[in-house]
Amino acid sequence: MIICAVILTASTSIAQKAKINNQNKNKATVITVYTCPMHKDVAMQHPGDCPKCGMKLTASKKEQLKAKETKTYACSMHPEVVSNSEGQCPKCGMNLTASKKEQMKIKEMKGYTCSMHPDELSANPGKCAKCGMELTKKN
Repeated sequence: MIICAVILTASTSIAQKAKINNQNKNKATVITVYTCPMHKDVAMQHPGDCPKCGMKLTASKKEQLKAKETKTYACSMHPEVVSNSEGQCPKCGMNLTASKKEQMKIKEMKGYTCSMHPDELSANPGKCAKCGMELTKKN
């Protein structure tokens, strides 16, 4: 009985670590470039002061837009959960759905969709976030 309990505990621990590793693989690192408002040639990967004039470095408008646009997938039940790649919501386990912009990109390519919810699109096979049905390949 003790051996069974030890084996069960060890296998649960290993499965939990594998799940955490898979979740970490889906997270991308976004590097933001900070520039000086007066000296556009000054660019750093961290906030700070401009070495030429001492003004605070800020994320450029391009960088701000890029950071905003990388969040292209969200959970339909938890809109605060966003990602820059497909995956599952860590709160409820549902598949993350593509933003309108991402859906337009997917429509242009051959992808997968739900037969019950044609607005559910994915570049990869999987399950519909709304009903759980298998996604079918688009023609």
